[in-house]
Amino acid sequence: MSNDNRMVPRDAINTILSEIVAERERQIAKGHTAEHDDGLPALELRHKARNWLAGKASRQELIEAAALLLAEIQRVDRARLVQDS
Repeated sequence: MSNDNRMVPRDAINTILSEIVAERERQIAKGHTAEHDDGLPALELRHKARNWLAGKASRQELIEAAALLLAEIQRVDRARLVQDS
């Protein structure tokens, strides 16, 4: 990564990450829990994130798609734990 003025300050990155986590928590509160996500077909959350962005580009929609990807990463990690046990 180059060290120029176009880099995003760390506090801005932390703000974005906090928004993604908050969106994921909102999704969980709506019932999209680990149990719910684990019951979805493989790659479903990835497809939802991709489809969510089809033709869209608002900042909030990017946050929502990133939260879906976070949910998918969590699902993959849980599956790996089960596999390794």
